[in-house]
This record gives sequence, C-alpha cells and structure tokens, in this order.
Amino acid sequence: MFPSSDISPKREGVDALEASTYTVSMRKQGVKCWTVEEANRALPLVSRIVEDILELGRELKKIYESHESEDGEILHELSWQIEQLFDELRLIGCEYNSTGGDKGLVDFPSKIEERSVLLCWAFGEESIQWYHSPDEGFSSRRPIPTEFLSISGAITDGTGL
Repeated sequence: MFPSSDISPKREGVDALEASTYTVSMRKQGVKCWTVEEANRALPLVSRIVEDILELGRELKKIYESHESEDGEILHELSWQIEQLFDELRLIGCEYNSTGGDKGLVDFPSKIEERSVLLCWAFGEESIQWYHSPDEGFSSRRPIPTEFLSISGAITDGTGL
C-alpha cells in the first residue's frame, strides 16, 4: 500500500473552486509574468504545494536510505506524486527550483526595470522579498527594490518573458 498524499487542488484553507479557477486562468495566459503583489497573493496555495513536496521528499529519502522498498514500487509512486506537485506549480505559473534541495525554493517569472528576472521565494518566508536573474540561483538573489514591492510591482507587459 502506498502512503496517502492529497495531490488534488483542494488544500487546507484553499477552496477547490478558487484553486481550479486560478489554475485555468493561468493556463489561458501562457507564461505568466508576475508582479510581486500577484506572487504574494499566490503564496498560500504555493506554500501548501511546496509543503507537500518537502514532506514527500523526506519520506522518499527515508525509504531510500533504509532500503525498505526492495522492488522500488513505493519509491516510484512517491516520485510520481512529487512530479504531479511540480506540475501543479507549473500550471499556476511558477517553478519549483530543485537545485535548492530541501529549501523549498520557488521562482516566479517577472520583470524589473524591463529586465527578465525570477522572483525567488523559499518555503517558510512570509512574502516575496528577493529576486535573481534567470541564469543565476538562490545564492545570487538580491532584495527586490522597494519601489517594486507596491501594487504597481514588477513591470509586466502581459507578453511573458
């Protein structure tokens, strides 16, 4: 029997209709170019998905290290569940950054001063406060300039990156 995990859009504190409507609207837009405000509004849902990814990742690591699964079936199932959660984030319009290991890093495509950037959030942070260029990572993240933290947020032109 596989460990149970809820990978449906309904998450604690998030209305299923709201989550599915949000996801459908994101898909229609293609690549999402986020403002800081939009990304912050998405954090409750994103945080719950990342929490599930981290929990399944810990479970996967524990089983792998203890050699509890001789045939690999449980490892395969857990890996599949994690991939489904990565897909949920992609449907929303953000990307799980697996190079961060167990930090729960998520990048939101955006623009600051007409430059393509990735708004960077780590699990446990209360809001989006950091960014980096698409060819850099977590170690290169910088504070978002104050003038881009307001409603006008990051500059978006609706065309994506």
